Amino acid sequence: WYGNDKVAPSGIDLIGLRKDLEKIGQGVIPSVNPSPNPPITKVFANIGDVFYAVAADSSLLWYHHLGHNTGTLDWQGPNLVGSKWTYKDIFSGGGNIIYGVTNDANSELHWWKHDGSTNGTPKWTGPRVVGSGWDFKHVFSGGNGIIYAVTNDTERKLIWYKHVGYANGTKDFLGPKEVGHGWDFNHLFSGGGGGIYAVTHDSKHKLDR
Repeated sequence: WYGNDKVAPSGIDLIGLRKDLEKIGQGVIPSVNPSPNPPITKVFANIGDVFYAVAADSSLLWYHHLGHNTGTLDWQGPNLVGSKWTYKDIFSGGGNIIYGVTNDANSELHWWKHDGSTNGTPKWTGPRVVGSGWDFKHVFSGGNGIIYAVTNDTERKLIWYKHVGYANGTKDFLGPKEVGHGWDFNHLFSGGGGGIYAVTHDSKHKLDR
């Protein structure tokens, strides 16, 4: 758990910022609950203090970090909220929306709405196919329907989309628009408000706007 009280300017390593680091669990699973079997393969956040984990058997687990604001070991979950989540990419769209990219030649973009996100129940709307050909190196959300993708070619282009129908799962999109190139990073995620965090191949953190 980290608490940052300021935002670094564009291109500055996020080393030396105030970091209040506290251990909130063993690995990616809070220690207040036994680790599920099989192990976790992916973790992503959704609405502030709600987290999802995909297990090696493709089950989807829900967690609520009650200690979100203070970094304490207070958790609710894990709750089993899905199965057969075999997507090659899964990411939150914010507002209890989750996207998945299928692990096949079509690379379909699937839209889900977790109606049980506030209490960890397996109540869903979807999946709905909202696109195809989403074969990218990285795909992540900027919130409110904004989706960024990095191409698989050597140019590593950053592509911007706006899912106009993200609230109800329709196929209405704006884009694609190329908004950058050279985005060759190990990991990328949004910090909201137009900020994008990148982890370089040597494990340094950067913020771009």
